[in-house]
Amino acid sequence: MPHDTLEPASTTTPPPAADPADRAAADMIARAKAILAGRLKPEPMVTPPEVAAFIESEKARFAEPLDPDVIQHMTDALNLQHYYPDRTIARYTTPEGVLVVLADGMENYLTLIGALSYEERRRVLNDFP
Repeated sequence: MPHDTLEPASTTTPPPAADPADRAAADMIARAKAILAGRLKPEPMVTPPEVAAFIESEKARFAEPLDPDVIQHMTDALNLQHYYPDRTIARYTTPEGVLVVLADGMENYLTLIGALSYEERRRVLNDFP
């Protein structure tokens, strides 16, 4: 998991869960809510060398430079394919343009979506295999 920068939260932390799986789910939900609220600044996803090489080869095919937004979209899509092949994920792009995976796997996806408010869910995108 990427290293994130946590800003002070204005809410209290939930009590620790007894079951490690419950604790992991609570941590995932708390992280997602902090990111969606702008209190946690996630690090950008690392682009693997083979993805970067492919993007460079695609850019070379065009006479004109590609728009930076197009390049970012390609990079994000290929990074997701590389790191989460055939996985259900919940993802979010921060206002700064950082793509972050909030939940990985159907069980985590369902747990997270069930814990988010309507307003939070509206900002989360879902990818299904």
